[in-house]
Parts: sequence; structure tokens; C-alpha cells
Amino acid sequence: MVAIAGLQDFRQEGPPADTGTYQLPCSVMVFQHTFSGIDYICAIRSGERGWVLVDYGIDASTVIQSGVDGLTAGRTWKEKVILKGSFIHSGVDDEIDIPSYTIVELQGKITLADGGESTIFLNSDPGGGNIHIEFIGGIYNGNKANQVGTLYRAINLDNVDYVKISTVYVYNFNREGVLLENCRYATICDSWARNNDYSGFRAIASGQNESLFINFYNLYSGYNFWNNIDCAGITFLTIDSCFVEYGDGAGVSGIAVVGNADFPSEHTTIVNCHSRNNDNHGFSIDTNNRYVDISGCHGIGNTGDGIAVFGSLYIDIHDNFLRLNAFGILVDRSATGGGFNASHIKIHDNMLLENIGEDIRLQESANIVNGIEVYDNTLRSGTTPRIFIDVGVTDLQIYNNKGYVTENNVLSADFAIDAIAVVTVTIAHGLAVTPAVEDCQLTVVESTDVDDWEEGYVKVESVGAANVVCKVNVTNASATGGARAKLALHCDLTVG
Repeated sequence: MVAIAGLQDFRQEGPPADTGTYQLPCSVMVFQHTFSGIDYICAIRSGERGWVLVDYGIDASTVIQSGVDGLTAGRTWKEKVILKGSFIHSGVDDEIDIPSYTIVELQGKITLADGGESTIFLNSDPGGGNIHIEFIGGIYNGNKANQVGTLYRAINLDNVDYVKISTVYVYNFNREGVLLENCRYATICDSWARNNDYSGFRAIASGQNESLFINFYNLYSGYNFWNNIDCAGITFLTIDSCFVEYGDGAGVSGIAVVGNADFPSEHTTIVNCHSRNNDNHGFSIDTNNRYVDISGCHGIGNTGDGIAVFGSLYIDIHDNFLRLNAFGILVDRSATGGGFNASHIKIHDNMLLENIGEDIRLQESANIVNGIEVYDNTLRSGTTPRIFIDVGVTDLQIYNNKGYVTENNVLSADFAIDAIAVVTVTIAHGLAVTPAVEDCQLTVVESTDVDDWEEGYVKVESVGAANVVCKVNVTNASATGGARAKLALHCDLTVG
């Protein structure tokens, strides 16, 4: 290749090999090549004057590791490895270790070998920690039908800061498809997980380690044998625009977020997600969660509840569509024991249709479900009343819900005021639940145009599930025969 006067080598990699082709945008490429009828895996790296052979052989895992190790040692910038082709990961505790500042782009497929019993990719230093690791693209097949053990994943990163995993498809692993442990500032996006024996995508904090700023965006996770998306002990978690379905197995939810004793899950946002036909809840917020917002989500046809909240506080559930679930929304103390009180929870502006049980169910344990506000929801389940309130739930406000009347103004039938008497007036209050006496206010309303009568008292004598029984003491009768009056009943129900 002829040098061009004045041309500067900004890449600092020298001129490319004069092969008539351009260099690929990576530092190392691993690919398949057939020579004399034998399929070889080759790893080459970008050198000063072109591509330099790093390693070759028939074992893909060994050659890929050699390619990764061929990147610049001690670098503080990202370098990329492109894996081009269809590879068999030999496994047997032969994970491929990815160091800091590495991008792995799979342009093809990696399949775990029969009896491979190995996670495919780990980070190189879980003890000391890694930074800036990224995976792009490709298909990962765990081949679980031909494995014996149960702890093998496509990607397992532990104690890594600044992670991005995008456009990967992981399936048939006998544990999670992708697991992040104790990671920070991580995003998994535009990816798919299916038919794994645990969660499709999972992020957790374990022991005394903290995991924070985790973002799941635009994911599909379905037909997995645990919660399709599962998170535990995360601070600042966002799950956005994800579709999950057919979580298979007892207690398996579509999206599950749980805190732990060392690190409660805090500041969680679940938005614009769709969860359907899971064997438990569509969305589960279970124990030791604080500051959670669930909005714009659809929960349909789940064997459990559309949204279930256990032992958590400061929760805002709004603008969701929940249909054909066991209950639409369930709030309870804790499914597993321990955790926070279930309190300071707002449930509003949701549409709940055709759920099997109540649209909203508020249960308690030892009087520690409190501070609940339920308003502006549309309730249309076949079960009445559409909101269940356990006897120990306290500090509760329910108002302005369509399908669950808690405020009403009703006129009674006429009663006679042309004779001195104590008149009993029964009024159907039309409320979804029995009001307290103090929730009822009475006003005398003119029926016959007369002013020559007086009442000594007007009072609520008793309330029931359907009626309010009132008494009017006519102490001075009207001189007009047949004179009548009515009572106006105003009920403004505050429970708790």
C-alpha cells in the first residue's frame, strides 16, 4: 500500500492489510474457517499492518478466550470482540471470562455442548469488580435437555459497574438466561428470553453488596419456569416497555420485585409493561419495597392477581388495565413474613374488568395494613362488593370509584307531617358498603308547600348493608290535611 503524503494515523494501528477489503470495526474477531475438511475456530486481532493470528483450534471456548485475552492489556478504553459464526461452547467449568472495558458482539449463535454444564460468559474479577462490559446481539442456546446440572446461564455478571446487554436472545438454559449480581449502572434492553428453568432476566443484590441503577427496557420474557423478570434488593430500578407471559410453575409471576433485609428495593418504576397468563401474579411487589410506581401496565389472565403488593410502603398504582385475574389488585402485609407494614399506598385511575374475585382486595395481618387511598378507579368485576376491606385495615380512604359507590345523595319517600308523631323513614343508601352513622347527614326537604309544622329532632337510628333507618319527631303538626315532607340523605363514606 502506497503511503499518502500528509496522511495521519489517527487510529494508531498502522495501515490495514492490502487485501482489497476494509478492516472490521473491532479489535479481535473470532470466526470459523474450514481447511482440508476440518472446521477450525480462528481468532485474529488488529495489528500494526493488518490482522494478526492470535489462536486457532477446534474448541470454540478456548479460542474465544484467547481472542479476549488478546485485547490490549491494562486498557482504560473499550475494545470489541466480534464472534462471527455458530459456535459450540464446550463448557465443563470452562466459562469465558470477560475483563473490564470489553464489548462482545455475537454475530451468530453459541450453543452449550451436550453435558457442557457451564455458564458461557462470566466477568473476570467478581471479587475485585469489573467495569464497562457490554454484550451485543446473538443467540444463546442452553441446550438444557442435554445437561445434568442446574446452574448454567448465558451471561452471569457479578460485581460489575456500567453494564449494557442488548439484542440478545437466550433460551433453554437450566437457570437464568441472564443474571446480574451486585451490579451497578446496568441496562438490559431490546432482548428476548424464553423457556429457561429460572428467570429470563434477573438482577439481585446478595449478602452485604449493593445493586443500584438497573434498567430493563423493551424486553420479551416468556415460558420461563420462574418469574419472567425477577429483581431483588435493587435501588433505583426501572422496568419499562417489557412483555412477559406464561411464567410456568407455582408462585411464578410475570414481573417480581422483592427487597431484602440488608438492602430494601427502593425507587422502583414499572411502566408500560404487559404481563399475561402467568401462574401467579402479573406484577408482584413482595416485602421490603419502598417508593414504587406502577403505571400504564396491562395485567391479563394471570392465575394470581394482576398487581400484588406485600409488606411494602409508599406505593403508587395508577393508570393500569387489569382483567381476568384472580384479584385485580391485592394489598397485604407480607406473603413470606417480615418486611415493612403495607402502608402509604395509593390506588387510582386504574381500569379493572372481569376479575374473578374482587377488583381491589385489602387484607391485613395484626392491624398493619394502613394508610391506603383508593380513588377514581373503574371497577367492573362480577364479584360484589368490588372492593374487599378486611376488618383490621385502618386509615383508609375510598372515594369516587365507578362501580363502587362511597358517596351518595338520596331522597326518601314522603312522610306525613299533619299529625304529631315520631315517624320512621327508611332510605336505601345505595352504597357499596355499610356506612357508619357518622357518615350520614339528614336534611328535611319540602314536599307540600306548608310552613306551619315543626320537628323536635331528625336522627339516624341505624344503618345496614342496604338502608339507613331514620326518625323524625313531628312536635307541631301542619293544619293542612295530607301535608307531606321528605328527608334528603347525604352519605360520604370514610372507612377507618
